[in-house]
Amino acid sequence: MESILTSIKKMLGIPVEEQAFDTTIIININSALLEINLIGAGPEDPVQIDGSETDWSLFEPSARALVQNLVYLHVKLIFDPPPTSFGIAAIKGQIESMSWKLNVVGDKGVSDA
Repeated sequence: MESILTSIKKMLGIPVEEQAFDTTIIININSALLEINLIGAGPEDPVQIDGSETDWSLFEPSARALVQNLVYLHVKLIFDPPPTSFGIAAIKGQIESMSWKLNVVGDKGVSDA
């Protein structure tokens, strides 16, 4: 399974071998992962990464795609935001919708690892 850092870098259009932005991306990934934990999804202990070792297997398969997309959107909004307020509002709306869905999934216990 692909690492969290590697997949987010690919989604952002950053070559995997390019490491100049890794620290910033990792900080933003960890922020998103903490928010996911706070809404009740994912493992009981918050997932934190410090490199390419951690993969998505810590998240239940039923919620994994939603978690991946939510982390990507969080990072994109901070690291490479759209140039217009309409684009920013669209991403924020998607984040809000996905967060609500993950909260529901978390409440059902589906995403407990």
